[in-house]
Amino acid sequence: MILEKLSSVGKKILATGNGRCNLTNENLDLKFFHSQNREFLRYAIENFNLEKTIKFFNSILIETTNSTNGKIFPLTMQSSTVVDLLRDEIDELGVITKTNSKVLNVDKKNGKFIIEIENGLNIQSDFLLIATGGKSASHLGSSGDGYQFARKFGHTITPLLPSLVQLKSDENYLKKIDGVKFEGIISLHIDNQKIQEVFGDILFRKDGISGNSVLDISRYSSKGLSEKKVIEVYLNLMPSFDNPTLDKLLIKRFELKPKKMLSKSLLGLINKKLIFTILQLCQIEDKPVANIAKKERKKIVNQILEWRLPINNTAEFKRAEVTIGGVDVGEIDPKTMESKLIKNLYFSGEVLDVDGDCGGYNLQWAWSSGYLAGNLKF
Repeated sequence: MILEKLSSVGKKILATGNGRCNLTNENLDLKFFHSQNREFLRYAIENFNLEKTIKFFNSILIETTNSTNGKIFPLTMQSSTVVDLLRDEIDELGVITKTNSKVLNVDKKNGKFIIEIENGLNIQSDFLLIATGGKSASHLGSSGDGYQFARKFGHTITPLLPSLVQLKSDENYLKKIDGVKFEGIISLHIDNQKIQEVFGDILFRKDGISGNSVLDISRYSSKGLSEKKVIEVYLNLMPSFDNPTLDKLLIKRFELKPKKMLSKSLLGLINKKLIFTILQLCQIEDKPVANIAKKERKKIVNQILEWRLPINNTAEFKRAEVTIGGVDVGEIDPKTMESKLIKNLYFSGEVLDVDGDCGGYNLQWAWSSGYLAGNLKF
């Protein structure tokens, strides 16, 4: 029996991969997963691996296709395909699904689990699997209930933080460039040390930055912020240029139209919405390019290739895709996902202290851990 507090099952799956459901990734490696004990994941990932994952989805009539960066999607590129066929499968297997059934309390008495549901119904069960997800995207059902249930049974919950989430900054100029999107390189610096560098799309927002590349660096940003460290990102708006090459291009443009105002000269080179913000940050007034000093030109080049933005927070849990932290995996059997504290109690997915990078890794953990938990030996 599946107890689902929302009106239908699988709503979080529907939202994955921008509605396309990034099922898994052909580059399955432990380095793309995170936990206080990463080795805990090895058995699950190797036991229900990429080949078995694809084979399973093929067996319920879902064809797959490979995309960029090893991402694997349903051939239809629709997450609804995955949810619909998973629903069909559980129906064929005779699994009972109770929707609009929010669990209020769990207990265990005389060897039986007692599950209290909001509508007043109590259910007794020999086995209990807690697969509630983490604390992220609460509107899709994962509001942290699983941690409350785990604590009831004596389990430890490691610190919880949002991941795969927008980064926030209180720089006032961001309001002027809200909505500007570009493909570039973002480098994460923590306490003045470069930690990570990613290429991809970046979106300026009025209160920070987002985009796939930002999500990729958000895990370490979130951890650093929780430890009160100084977080700063460097943005390279034109990664196809190095410093000398871009400087030569500016010289060429300035010489071609020396009477042109600086703001006009930069048109056709960078997004027009960014021009006056760049001049503001460089403390350069708009004037004919013939009057631009070498030092000022160098400032513009540096601003384009190394735009520094302090980060002071992340967006809240409800806007995050994944939760860092969860049920301490030291209290879970890695081969069965059974609690070491309570017999016949199991956990799977994001409720555990496991989170993955962007690219299908979090769903793969759900499939792999869920397979072990469901593979009971009666």
